[in-house]
Amino acid sequence: MHTGINVEEVKKRIVWFLNQKGPSLPVHLAKTTGLSMVFVSAILSEMLGEEKVKMSFMRIGSSPLYFLPGQESKLEEFADNLKSMEKAAFTKLKQNKFLKNDEQEPAIRVALSAIKDFAIPLKLDEEVIWKYFTISNEELIQIFSGKPDIPKIIPQKIIPILIEEKIEIKEEAEIKIEPNQNIILAKQSKKEETEETFSNELAIKSKKPKKEKPIPTKFLEEVKEFLLKKDIEFLQEVLIDKKEVIAKIRINSDLDKINFLMIAKDKKKISEADLIFAYQKASDEKMPCLVVFKGEVSKKIQEFLEPYKNLLKIIKMH
Repeated sequence: MHTGINVEEVKKRIVWFLNQKGPSLPVHLAKTTGLSMVFVSAILSEMLGEEKVKMSFMRIGSSPLYFLPGQESKLEEFADNLKSMEKAAFTKLKQNKFLKNDEQEPAIRVALSAIKDFAIPLKLDEEVIWKYFTISNEELIQIFSGKPDIPKIIPQKIIPILIEEKIEIKEEAEIKIEPNQNIILAKQSKKEETEETFSNELAIKSKKPKKEKPIPTKFLEEVKEFLLKKDIEFLQEVLIDKKEVIAKIRINSDLDKINFLMIAKDKKKISEADLIFAYQKASDEKMPCLVVFKGEVSKKIQEFLEPYKNLLKIIKMH
C-alpha cells in the first residue's frame, strides 16, 4: 500500500464514521478517509478478516453496506432497497417473527433464502423455520410452542434446497461461504449439544492444516513465467498442487505496490464455487485476491463478481 497511508489510523477513522452514521456504503467511507475506492476496499477486506466490521448481503445498487458488530438492527432502515418479492418476504417475516418453511409458497421460500441479513434458517427437531433476525432463540421457542422444556433450537445444517445455491456441497468438511457473515459449519447434532459446543466444533474444523514443503510442478512454473511477463512479483507459496497454485504476490503500479493473494487454476472455466473459495481464502489472509485461469470470463461470472469487484480480480493466463 502507499507508504503515506497509516492503515491503523484509517481503520480508526472508519470505525468512528460507522459508529456515528451506522451502516454505510464504501463510497462514503472513501470520502471520509480521503482514499480511493481501491485502497478503502482493501482496508475493509482486512477489517472483515479481523471482525472489526461486517458486510451486508443486501446491495444498494451494486455495493454492500459496511457496519459495526452490534449495528445489525440498523439494516432495517435499508429494507426498501430489497427487490419486490424479497421485500414481501421481509415484511411477512417481520410481522410474523417466524415462518414455517413448508407453509410458504415457492417464491417466498426463494426470497427468504435471499434476504440473509434478515431471515435466519433454523430447525426445531426436523421442522425448518425462518426467524426474523432480531428475535432471540429463547423468544422464538416461547412463541413457537409455549413450552420451555422443548428441545433447544440449533443452527441449521446447510441445506442446498433452502439456500437455493447451484454449488455442490459435500457432506463432510465443506463450508458455505457468504461475505461478512459467520460461517455455519455443523454436523448432525445430538439434541443435548449446546451452542458453545457448535462454536468449538467450528474452531477445530477451521484450523489450517500444517504446511508441507511444496513440490514444484509444471503448472507452478507456468504460473511463475506468466507473472514474470506481467511484471508481478511472486512473494510466497501458500499451496501448490498439480492443477492449482495459491501464493502471495505483489502487483506494482506507478505509485503503489499492493499485495494480493493469487489463486491460479489450470482450467478453462471458472465457477461461482471457485470465486467463493477465493473470497474466503483472501479473507483468511486479509488481502484482496487475484484469480488466474486459462479461459474467458463468462457473463454469468461477471455478474456474480460485480459486488466484489474491488476485492476479487480475474485475469486470463495466456
